[in-house]
Amino acid sequence: MAPAAELCRRRPCLLPIAAPSESLALYLSCPERPLAALLARERLRWIGDDRFTYNSRPLRLLGLVLVPHLTLEARRCGDGLALRSLLCRVEGLGSWGQDLGGCLEAALQPGDGGLEGWVQISLQSPLLSAGWARALAARALERQLDRIERRLLSGLREDLHTWLAGREQAG
Repeated sequence: MAPAAELCRRRPCLLPIAAPSESLALYLSCPERPLAALLARERLRWIGDDRFTYNSRPLRLLGLVLVPHLTLEARRCGDGLALRSLLCRVEGLGSWGQDLGGCLEAALQPGDGGLEGWVQISLQSPLLSAGWARALAARALERQLDRIERRLLSGLREDLHTWLAGREQAG
């Protein structure tokens, strides 16, 4: 088998929100809170020590149905949140998927005018040496980054607004 080739995509993240940096840091201080807002809660399961499993919803791409399964670590990093996958497998590729490796890394932190950070997804497989497989994988990675960006701008924004409003009422 050919050596594994790698394909990587990285995207900056920005969630503009009018709130003090201290409040944003406090929101990020409990990793379960933003992680549950970014991901579908019903597919996220805490397994202990800042670790979670997540079964993504199916991703349909060129007649294939791909289902990523992740083990994630979400932890505080200064005033922010760092996220990385510890294990990744993708169902839907048959025996080809056995040689597929993947990694997700992301970071969010308070910044001027909101939360800012980045997300990076990579795949490793000998199949990525073939142009057709590389193009298919690049499209899949871009679609995953689009999903993450939509969740940041909808789910996380909504949860953060709700959390901030609850703090104002309590304080």
